[in-house]
Amino acid sequence: DNNIELPGSISKEQLETDPSVANAGSLNRNSQRDFDLYRFALQHSIPLVNGGKADFGASFQNVEMFHPLPFALLRSDEDNAAISARVQQKLGSNHSLGYGGLASWGQSTNPRFRFAGTTGANQGTQSRDESNDAAGLELFIQDSVALNDSLDFIAGTQLVYARRENTTTNIDASGIRTALADRSADYTGFSPR
Repeated sequence: DNNIELPGSISKEQLETDPSVANAGSLNRNSQRDFDLYRFALQHSIPLVNGGKADFGASFQNVEMFHPLPFALLRSDEDNAAISARVQQKLGSNHSLGYGGLASWGQSTNPRFRFAGTTGANQGTQSRDESNDAAGLELFIQDSVALNDSLDFIAGTQLVYARRENTTTNIDASGIRTALADRSADYTGFSPR
């Protein structure tokens, strides 16, 4: 758990007079950024018979945030996951080949709320709804040859794909929803490594 009180902006004179003072609007809404973070990760290596090795990994992370500010109460729930594999093989005394990949996924929901009441951080009706989804894939291969004790020749390539999606909707005080954004994009890349 991380709990951070946000004092808001104050003048230089206020800071010099009392460094512990907070902005009145921030005090009124108890501005803060509190979040819970949970992370789980695994990694495992397997030696290969030719002197190489294979590395495998997996991870998952969840972050939940409670973030009242003077103008709105922000909440967020974010999940991220990834898996990876990498193999390094010896092809001779001075030659090796590495290859592998990484796949990742993430999603977040970020609702925004009005306040219930004129003071405090009590959640009122929802004013905005936003969701984001992301996925990615990276594949690579790299060949390495030691030409002598101080010089290696390395050639490789990398292929990357990513997808991003965002949906944002405003919700007025009577509950009428107006779409602000509904977009997605795909990105690809191919490059030397």
